[in-house]
Amino acid sequence: MGFELSVGDFGSGKTYVILGARLASANIQSLSDGDFVLHGEESGAYYGDNLGYALSSVWDYNAYGFDDILIDAIYHSGVANAAGTSYLVYGGQ
Repeated sequence: MGFELSVGDFGSGKTYVILGARLASANIQSLSDGDFVLHGEESGAYYGDNLGYALSSVWDYNAYGFDDILIDAIYHSGVANAAGTSYLVYGGQ
């Protein structure tokens, strides 16, 4: 997993999640090859979300036998200005 701020994205953030391989043996040609990519909001009031600024394993939150991941957007303004939000991504096969 990783966090990226690109020139011109106004801090919306992007988080790449790559499943099923150990980094030591993975041959990842491009981050766009990730199993899925979470993009911070890229328009309107949501510029600057900083999606993925912090990541955390929350172990097996849903008790399905796989570790889960918590990804934050520290400056997301959904309810209040820069209140922040978090996204829980469930692990699996």
